[in-house]
Amino acid sequence: MLKKIQHYLEYILILFLEKATLTMSRYSRKKLAAFLSTFFYRFLPIRKKVIQNNLQTAFPDKDQNWIETYTRKTYYHFLRTYLDIFPVHKDSRNKFKKYVEIKDLDKINQLLSRGRGGVVVLFHLGNWEVPGSLFSRKDYKAAALYQKQSNKLVDQKILEARSWNGGLLISKNDSPIKMMRLIRDGGLLFMISDQDARGSGLFVDFLNRPSSSYRGPALFAIKFKAPLIAMTCLYKNGKYVISSKIFETSHRKADEKGIKQLLQEYTRYFEEKIRQYPEQYYWLHRRWKTVPENSN
Repeated sequence: MLKKIQHYLEYILILFLEKATLTMSRYSRKKLAAFLSTFFYRFLPIRKKVIQNNLQTAFPDKDQNWIETYTRKTYYHFLRTYLDIFPVHKDSRNKFKKYVEIKDLDKINQLLSRGRGGVVVLFHLGNWEVPGSLFSRKDYKAAALYQKQSNKLVDQKILEARSWNGGLLISKNDSPIKMMRLIRDGGLLFMISDQDARGSGLFVDFLNRPSSSYRGPALFAIKFKAPLIAMTCLYKNGKYVISSKIFETSHRKADEKGIKQLLQEYTRYFEEKIRQYPEQYYWLHRRWKTVPENSN
């Protein structure tokens, strides 16, 4: 009973967030994010210790003042990101164009001109909701892999937003055949892959520590003989700027060595971006929760 009440209250909060943010200007949303970030940092420091421990791990040469500064900036960036969730998907195309820019689109189009799609991998960096919305708005055949949430009401609302512009959604529990068909038919499969993969993951180096990482994006790309596109959407000078790096897979083997090598390569790409824009990475999650068995 208590769980149902909690889920309903979460749903009411999501409905309020949608209605409020869709009627606010971008400037107002930024001002609200600034106010809320100060409030959370001072009075409701959710996962503050996690953020600071992660920053200290990733940037061991930085002093405590730097850690405190980027903890504050992390709160601000992600509150701004959360307030943009519904506008990113539901703003008009003209409004959307004013604050979203994409680079390297010609390179992606050249890949797709071969008649085969690709695997797009993102980290929780910048605003990971924007790329899927942009490609759907441009009428590309694109699908996002997603994990169903325990709150079915909230899950339905988020899925509604993500599919608002015709984007497809594939549950992680669905058959891999759906993903294979999408890529075979020239589509882009979007996957977010930077959370702790526990015992089923492969360990690669990430920000000074071995990190248990999901093999899915590298495995699918190599197995389906599709390019892997590492994509970021960073907030720069008032705009979300999408850029990418393409990793060819035709020469790679779908064994553990080949998968791990590709995983490490695109992890390094994201690591470089995180070091440039540390406040835009999702330090709130426990990325290094799993440690290798042979770790001392």
